[in-house]
Amino acid sequence: MDVEVFIYGTPIGNSFYGKKEEKNYFDTLYNSRENQNFLLVNIRKAEDNNIYCYYNYLIYQKVIGKEGRSGSFFGITLRLDAYCMDIKNIYGILNTTYNTYIKGELFESIGESLKYIVNDFSDTSKMEIIKKTVEDLFSKTFKGKVNTCFTNIDNTFALRGDNTYKINLYDFPDDSILQFIKETGKYYISPYYPTQEISKVKQQYDKQLKVIQQQHESEKKVVLEKNIKLQSSLTESRDKEKSLQFKIDQKNKEIQQLENKLNNFGQIKEIDSLIEQIKNPIEKLSNYIGHITPVVADKISQTGRKWYSNLFEIIRKSIPFVNMFLLIFLLFHSINIISFPFSENTDESKKTIASLEDRIRELEKENHELNETQKMSFPNSGIKIDIKGESEPLKKDQRYTIRAIMKEPAFRWVVEGAKSTTKDGEVLITPNAGTETVCIRYLVNETPVIERKISVIQ
Repeated sequence: MDVEVFIYGTPIGNSFYGKKEEKNYFDTLYNSRENQNFLLVNIRKAEDNNIYCYYNYLIYQKVIGKEGRSGSFFGITLRLDAYCMDIKNIYGILNTTYNTYIKGELFESIGESLKYIVNDFSDTSKMEIIKKTVEDLFSKTFKGKVNTCFTNIDNTFALRGDNTYKINLYDFPDDSILQFIKETGKYYISPYYPTQEISKVKQQYDKQLKVIQQQHESEKKVVLEKNIKLQSSLTESRDKEKSLQFKIDQKNKEIQQLENKLNNFGQIKEIDSLIEQIKNPIEKLSNYIGHITPVVADKISQTGRKWYSNLFEIIRKSIPFVNMFLLIFLLFHSINIISFPFSENTDESKKTIASLEDRIRELEKENHELNETQKMSFPNSGIKIDIKGESEPLKKDQRYTIRAIMKEPAFRWVVEGAKSTTKDGEVLITPNAGTETVCIRYLVNETPVIERKISVIQ
């Protein structure tokens, strides 16, 4: 049986020991390295056009180059011109050689890592010892078993396949492993690979994990959509709040105008009362002057001073007109004050006043409803700002913890009048010296959701 041993790795760059025509193949093992240790069994046609089975014992985990470079590797290969069905013993030969001789001669241990202590594999004496160790172990292990443990590599072996098997060393019987290499031309085997049972459990957990991840993504999508709707609702509420505030201002102005009109009606009442007070005295004065004037006129006439008589006669006749003029003057004055074309004493004015009072009550009711709607239009989503373990008022220069009791996730806190730090969704605050009020706002998507103002004492 044709037995060959190859040694290769990267102490300082690629280094190789063995038949040089095979170097290109072993260089590919470095270029395609993995971060695991295993035995790669590979059937292939060599440069001499013969087909061999390569048992590549590869160390990739925690290997450091001579100059401290991480990511190095080491390999030792047993090449046979037949396939050995006792793969466990092949692995044992190479594993024993590595652990009993190679580690101490080519590497030193640094913690859990191995560091090269040689620059390359040019020391033929060391390489020959490694080669002889492998050959001696192989000879002793398979002495008298060549016919039972080995099979020729014929056309039933595929040189290349689509599948790649990673097999636990103790998980499959030798005849099953033989079928794997006939199918694919190679397989990876190691005692560190998970067994079939572990792989099955892992597949189940991976499947469950995938379901959980899908649920998480679905929930995440729902939360995102909910946040978008909340942001839209907040924007809409802001616009509605502005519109309601404008309506409230307009209603307040209308109420104020009506109240002013009612106040002017009060002034009419006072004027009417004054008219009532002076109306009777004017009438009495008119009657008195009307009665006394003829007597006085007769007496003046008798004394020969007839022009006085004429004067009193004129005054007597003009008294009703004076009375009317005074009344008109007072009414005109009252009309200028209130800008109303009627007096409260008429049925029309009484109806108008009653109508205005009803309108004021309606406007006050609408104003109250608008204020209540404005309060309800601001969605705080059940959020409450709480002072952890404390109540108002706060003391200056003393630290407090503020938290949000809420249904929605918090995004950001804004604190005015105090130094603040945020930790685990809570806010630690220390009121500033000289401040009288601390204002705490809770923002969702940069939009204030709730605000609390807390008084501060010395």
